Amino acid sequence: MTVKELEAAFTAAAENTMQKAEALGLDSASLRAQCEKHGAAACLKRCIQRGQEIPLSRELTAAGQTGLRLEALAVESRFAELFTDEEINACLERLIEAGYYKI
Repeated sequence: MTVKELEAAFTAAAENTMQKAEALGLDSASLRAQCEKHGAAACLKRCIQRGQEIPLSRELTAAGQTGLRLEALAVESRFAELFTDEEINACLERLIEAGYYKI
């Protein structure tokens, strides 16, 4: 799979999670706008590099749906090529802080 195809698959997976969030009554407009503007992988990378929270992350965690955060997608092995080790580690740290992984 090419990087372009992998980015498209990540964007499709992100779209799926946004639809699930909306089904829970959460507002995904901010995340959706950023993903449409930059692409889902680039949106996640930008937030990590800038030390910013990914839109919708807090709401998903509060709803007990941390597994729907973009960070949870990024740490899946199928998307490993899209992110640097540092970016994946940042995602893991954020997920641990959110209580997704019990250590």
